[in-house]
Amino acid sequence: MSDPTTIGVTSPTGGQRERILAAATEAFAARGYHHTSIEEICSESGVDSRSILALFPDKYELFHQVVLGAADTQLRAAQSASNPTTDARQARAALLAVIEAVARSSISSRASGGFYRGESRYLRPAHLQELRNRLADLRRTVREPLQRLRPCLSDGDAELMSAAALSAIASITIHPTTLPAAKMMTLLTVSAMRILESDPADRPDATPGMPHGEQHHPLAQAPTRRWQPDTSPRGTILATAIQLFHVHGFNAVTIDDIANAIGIIPQQVTQHFPTTSDLLRDACLESYRVLDATMQNALTSSDMPGDILAALSRGYVRHSFADTEMMSVFLNDARNLVDDNQEKMLELQRHFISQWVRTLWQVRPELSSPEAQFLVFAGLSIVADLGRLVQWENDPTVRAKIEKLVLSAMANRY
Repeated sequence: MSDPTTIGVTSPTGGQRERILAAATEAFAARGYHHTSIEEICSESGVDSRSILALFPDKYELFHQVVLGAADTQLRAAQSASNPTTDARQARAALLAVIEAVARSSISSRASGGFYRGESRYLRPAHLQELRNRLADLRRTVREPLQRLRPCLSDGDAELMSAAALSAIASITIHPTTLPAAKMMTLLTVSAMRILESDPADRPDATPGMPHGEQHHPLAQAPTRRWQPDTSPRGTILATAIQLFHVHGFNAVTIDDIANAIGIIPQQVTQHFPTTSDLLRDACLESYRVLDATMQNALTSSDMPGDILAALSRGYVRHSFADTEMMSVFLNDARNLVDDNQEKMLELQRHFISQWVRTLWQVRPELSSPEAQFLVFAGLSIVADLGRLVQWENDPTVRAKIEKLVLSAMANRY
């Protein structure tokens, strides 16, 4: 029987390529790499499978091109606004032009533009390096005018600040909160510029001061608790699964993979966890339990909202750097939970965000609830993106700088 997706085949054209890439971008953004098929892309693009495979040998190559295309869209926007002037008097205007161009591009492609942030784990090493090179070029378009404006910044601080500003803008791709486009543009631009004009933290555990003489409560300095799996067979299986999910992504890991990594037979895994979905559920719940404990410690550390916000930032950064594997699974793979498990996790995530939003609103009561949500997501996004940039090197000085950048993105008092 003939394949209905190949009936009436014609030679692929440039227009078809664009339709294929557009449909694939939306499909990968909505369902992820592993849950998207060539057949679905055929249906959504209106292009038959033979024409698609004439342009892209397989689904992976199509995914590879879509990921690079998403990064290239941002890079082209930034480069189109870049002004190579060496006149320091024009440096701020040049920097602002780049930030505004990236913000406009991010808003226009919000639904699908940032999916690669979690899905890039599925790229092969050489292709992942291609993506990293493009992102480095994107940071350079911000860093160069920034260093013309602020020549005393070290290269390291300028790189971190550029990455943080871009992360704050790109954070709109990880949440569905809505605002009018003009309001969104202003909020993102102001947040990014505030980051770029902030003073970098210059010592470990340097907590930004608040106005009006507010002092930081000693409990805000408490180290984040690190998750310690128990040594039982069940605990060993869960810890191993978290490691593999972090490296390969949930959808690429099987029960056999977990059993082989431990040196046991698959049936010994399924005695405790019948499916990988059960492992993912428990991994996400354990991650949230530790994250919530860190948050509660911050929320009870002071009566001053500014102190609490600083403690929230410190706790989240420390937890992210101390429990990188667990946080990676929580942030990138929770979307793969299904039915009641997914709804429960969404409820927990909403509660977590609401605590940050309430605290930020107490610091900045002029913000609307959606505006505060945008800024909270900007701050949390900075931690994930800068952590990846520094390869999660758990250095106190780096952590202090990231904590300060998180606060700079959210609150104008730091």
